[in-house]
Amino acid sequence: RGLLGEAAGVEDAAAAEDAAAAEDVARRVQEALLRRMGGGPAGLVLATMEDLWLEPEPQNVPGTTGAWNWRRRSARPLAALAEEPGVAGLLKALNASREGNG
Repeated sequence: RGLLGEAAGVEDAAAAEDAAAAEDVARRVQEALLRRMGGGPAGLVLATMEDLWLEPEPQNVPGTTGAWNWRRRSARPLAALAEEPGVAGLLKALNASREGNG
């Protein structure tokens, strides 16, 4: 938690008490992680739609079996992704880091 908070410019991510502050902290940590991954040596960096809109429910539940696993419908349609607050900025940050400008 300390390293993530430091990377995002946040003293203590756990100190965010209200939902808006917590989401702001999550967005800053998320952007820092995407920039870090994008600036690394990997040939491919993926960011899932669910991660981009901070989906709290997992797409996959490891260690489980059954037909439902990996079959949960997305909480939002693909077209709604562009309307999500902050998503365009996150993708721009990731792209800039991939191009060496982030």
